[in-house]
Amino acid sequence: MTNVWIVATSPLRETLTQLIEKIPGVVLMSAVENIREVLGICTGDHADGILVLEDRLLNENSGLLDRTAKTNCSIFLYVREASIEATRRALSIHAVDLVTLETISKKLFALMQGQGVVVDKETTNAVISVYSPKGGVGKSTLAVNLAWSLAQQSQKQSVLIDLDLQFGDIGPMIASRPDLTIQELVEWNSHTEIQEEQLLRTLTPVTEVPLDLLLAPLQPQYASMIKPHHIREILDLLRKSHKYTICDLSSGLTDQNLTAMEVSDVLLLVVSPEIITLRTVKRSLKILQTLYPVSPEIRIVLNRAGSGMNQMQIEDFLHLPITYFVPSGGATIARLANIGKPLMVEQPRHPVAKALSEIASDLSKKFEGTHLRVPKS
Repeated sequence: MTNVWIVATSPLRETLTQLIEKIPGVVLMSAVENIREVLGICTGDHADGILVLEDRLLNENSGLLDRTAKTNCSIFLYVREASIEATRRALSIHAVDLVTLETISKKLFALMQGQGVVVDKETTNAVISVYSPKGGVGKSTLAVNLAWSLAQQSQKQSVLIDLDLQFGDIGPMIASRPDLTIQELVEWNSHTEIQEEQLLRTLTPVTEVPLDLLLAPLQPQYASMIKPHHIREILDLLRKSHKYTICDLSSGLTDQNLTAMEVSDVLLLVVSPEIITLRTVKRSLKILQTLYPVSPEIRIVLNRAGSGMNQMQIEDFLHLPITYFVPSGGATIARLANIGKPLMVEQPRHPVAKALSEIASDLSKKFEGTHLRVPKS
């Protein structure tokens, strides 16, 4: 059983109480408005559990930030909508995550699984989409090596889908020439829903790690065959059979891309430190935040960090914090892509490989229920 404390104003406090009491394995210890009252309990030597704290109250009691950071409970910071200021407060108190009314049950489930509470395994299988509205920022290279690293670290069956349906190039990047692609899968199921058995037959296995590939059509004229409902059916099936489903999306807000994003748990938005790219990203970001105010969780990945605008300039421009930093890889990245060798295999000690490995580690902690607390320095 997991002890939970709620600190929030009314009527949010009552709403959170109703949601949390429905979660199996939860013992609601108290639901109050006074932060000090709960901190006195949660900082005790034997206190253990989850603290759900309303960001509005934390902002009004900024003098309690240090004390809140020392609590022995895992903290979820409730927000109506994500913001840079709320994210910074969450980091300052070592919160596990930001939550909303729509995400709190799912995120508490994931955390409780890591604490030994039995929950449905499917809730922690993850769909992760990698996207950039601008070509040439290293999106596909990141997707390939991230998928490889997730499969390698977790040792659980994962799958990488090339959803750049017209000009996908994941196959050549891994030196894979498949007999079957998403085109054949859709042709087999043209008059019915996608069948799991046929989907699994279409996957191309990678021998070195537990990773499957579902590749784009070999000819661009077949891309129009793949409809949004096909994407949804495929992702729903793969979520059941694979720990991680990584989608390499095309540039542009196509119906297929939007469907994949809607199904995703996390959207990695890849940017580079050039103003032209950032302007395009900012326009796309406004649309995505309007369409998907809660889920997927959007995380900014700065590729080629250190080669242009700095972190503060980019965050101020996008009004979002940068979550991950990937340094410039120089000619090595292009050379390995040309010969079909993933960076994680050929040069695992390369700075880019190390950065992508850290991203994979952070994501695996989130979805495998082990990210109980952010380590305190």
